[in-house]
Amino acid sequence: MELYTVKLLTFILLILPPLLLLTLHTLYYLVGIVRRKHMHVIPDKDNITSLSRNHKLSIVIPIKSEPIELIVSALKHLSMLKHELGDNHEVLIISDDPPEVAARIASIVNENAKKHHLNVRFINRSEGPSGRAAALNYGVLKASGDLILILDVDSRPSEGYISKLIECIDSGYDACVGRWGGYWFKSTKLARSIAASMKFIVDTIYRGRAALKLFIFPLGSGTLFRRESLLRAGLWDPTIIQDDMYIGSKFLGMGLKVGYVDDVEVKVLVPSTYGALKIQQSRWAFGATNVLRRMFKYIVKAPYPILRKLEAILFLAQYLPHAILGLSLFVIPILAITLNDDIVFLNVWTSGLIFALVGLYGLSYYHSLRHSNVFKLLGASRLRLIRLMGSSGALTLSLSPLVLYYFSKGLISKTMSYKITPKGSQENIFVSAFKIERILTIILTIFLILMTIRGHALFTILWTLTCIAAFIYVQTNAEKHVEL
Repeated sequence: MELYTVKLLTFILLILPPLLLLTLHTLYYLVGIVRRKHMHVIPDKDNITSLSRNHKLSIVIPIKSEPIELIVSALKHLSMLKHELGDNHEVLIISDDPPEVAARIASIVNENAKKHHLNVRFINRSEGPSGRAAALNYGVLKASGDLILILDVDSRPSEGYISKLIECIDSGYDACVGRWGGYWFKSTKLARSIAASMKFIVDTIYRGRAALKLFIFPLGSGTLFRRESLLRAGLWDPTIIQDDMYIGSKFLGMGLKVGYVDDVEVKVLVPSTYGALKIQQSRWAFGATNVLRRMFKYIVKAPYPILRKLEAILFLAQYLPHAILGLSLFVIPILAITLNDDIVFLNVWTSGLIFALVGLYGLSYYHSLRHSNVFKLLGASRLRLIRLMGSSGALTLSLSPLVLYYFSKGLISKTMSYKITPKGSQENIFVSAFKIERILTIILTIFLILMTIRGHALFTILWTLTCIAAFIYVQTNAEKHVEL
């Protein structure tokens, strides 16, 4: 095979897919900016009233091995939204903890429910399969409300969130979601980077896609459902990992509609340690890919236009470019060494295109952060925003081998063991191990030395240097505590 053909295939198979994802997110972001004036607007704070008077709202919170302080905090936060919940509500806490543990939690829950005047039902589940999806099924079946709000124990809906989502449901949707935002237990560089990147992610794959009237997938926490729509869809398969994408695929296949509200937010606890982040991302990479494999035929037959179905498939395949990035960490240097050529450099035009598209993505990312609360929190420092973007890029690169592994596993395995992401005080006793990252750093450094000795591979050397820098960053800086 000719050298140019190898380089062209490398570009098409390893460089182009991540580049197309960046470009697609840039386009989504720009469309969301242009059309955001036509999206839902939150009512004035003084005019927020209970919109649940025509409904009964059931809030389902599945728990297992959760820190007590998060459970207490969740109830306290919901009590501050009583003017939205009204009297016609219930909070169902579905515990999969052992009976002796659940009994202690139940006592604390009941005490705090009485203190905050909340209608709380604590249920220690002792029947059916284990796992989050099964707990959600159980909660929906036990709920008496016609509306179901799924929340994680660390989720904190903003004022107006529940009211606006009920309003969205009443406008004709089967489920509605708002924005996701992040908060942290420990102020580490990693946690702040994830919280910042979450703003841009929502601006692209939720606001931008909603502006294009594409199918919106429910969020795992913070989605309000019509109970009857969930029952029509047959609820969740207990063996699935990614419950939000699974139920979204079912809704898509049945032609059910999911609405998006851009101006209210549910805050979720982001990982503060690299080890916790790896657990979360491995579960998400496997879960999304597994849903795609299992629900592909279901989506193809959905009563939606072909372009919407294709885009929904792309959404479920969102970890493919990240997995390809993980593959390229090794394949590109090996090819450069074997062929003694700058495998990344195809020609001046493609290099210019790459820099231009990456630059546009970076500008969109910066613009999103510049017009967010993150900018205010960091004291209006543009330099800090750029550093946050750099941290986010380093995390993306360093996680790519892990994503590659679990993406591949999701294609061939039916299910995997569900590992709960350490939260809150649990992070104090969870120690991140960087063994794999150290090994990969050594391997990439060997590749770098060999390419440098051989020469003629400037762009590939720069690419490998960037990857090495990313791995060094997560080992030395990602978990450092920082002050606002």
